[in-house]
Amino acid sequence: MIDSHCHLNYIEKSGSVSDLVTNANDNGVHTILNIGTDLKSSEISVAYASQFDSVFAAVGINPSDAKHANDQIISKIKELTSEKKLSL
Repeated sequence: MIDSHCHLNYIEKSGSVSDLVTNANDNGVHTILNIGTDLKSSEISVAYASQFDSVFAAVGINPSDAKHANDQIISKIKELTSEKKLSL
């Protein structure tokens, strides 16, 4: 089974991401697509993809955050796209 859209960075505030990923894997979820909606959450998404075999990252800017996206932020998002296990 694939979890095609989650925000593991929201879990950080209320529990253990490691426990959540382990629980998902133990219950048949073999792939988790973690979504970044701005630069910070995109960086976190890439970090989780590096940390957990079953987690893949999606990086980008959510339309509701687009007003804050300047050239520097867009450049950094583009840099993240060189990482493995990534979706745009």
